[in-house]
Amino acid sequence: MEKIFTIENISELANLMDEIAALAKSRKDYCYKSFLIVGDDAAEYANVYGFSKPNHTCAYSNGKLKGGSEDAVIQNAYYSEYYYDARNGSSGFSSLHKTTLVRYKGEFLEPNFCYGTTATLHIVFDTRIYHEKISAQWKQEHPEPNRVGTLTDRKIEEWYNYLTSRREEYDRVVNEETATITKFLAQVREVAAYCKDARIGDTQGQLRANNLVFSYSISKGYINKEIKVDYRGSNTLETFTKMIKGEF
Repeated sequence: MEKIFTIENISELANLMDEIAALAKSRKDYCYKSFLIVGDDAAEYANVYGFSKPNHTCAYSNGKLKGGSEDAVIQNAYYSEYYYDARNGSSGFSSLHKTTLVRYKGEFLEPNFCYGTTATLHIVFDTRIYHEKISAQWKQEHPEPNRVGTLTDRKIEEWYNYLTSRREEYDRVVNEETATITKFLAQVREVAAYCKDARIGDTQGQLRANNLVFSYSISKGYINKEIKVDYRGSNTLETFTKMIKGEF
């Protein structure tokens, strides 16, 4: 996943806008980028771009962390998004969303108070952590830490280790899937040398030989395979005999 773009100086925003516009124009399409405003420039950003106040305060952050940690910094932040549509030349910013984040070891962790006065934590915009690729067995073997009401060095470290280990597990699964797919496609290309008709793609393909058709499709790391007979002649024993001898 692409690391979230973080703006700590309002002057950085102009460069971001230019990059997105250039990318959209090169693709002749719609492009956007989400970003995070942290620090003192958050208020200035709101004023400069017409957000006199946030359009929305994230429900996740309706509570407030108590206590403190020597290495974890609690600070206000805003989510936003800039888009450029090369199809019609339109551009702009989405609504501004205010939240409170915990900055720790280079990551931004957001508290989730949806269920009361204590919070779970998640790493901002890192969808890998709660992806379906994280197995039920892994979750059972690595239970979520206790919810946080008072922030301490021990608690923030527990959550940081838990979240980063989930991310590492996701990356491990994806790497295994990628290796399996690479090996499979190499085998398909070897078999294709013996086929009269072969169409091989990175996401789907088909091999034909002796009235047999092998098809595959690849999606979300999974390989779906199918073998079928493709013959429209007479259904006789002679036809069957020729087919098993590879004479068609």
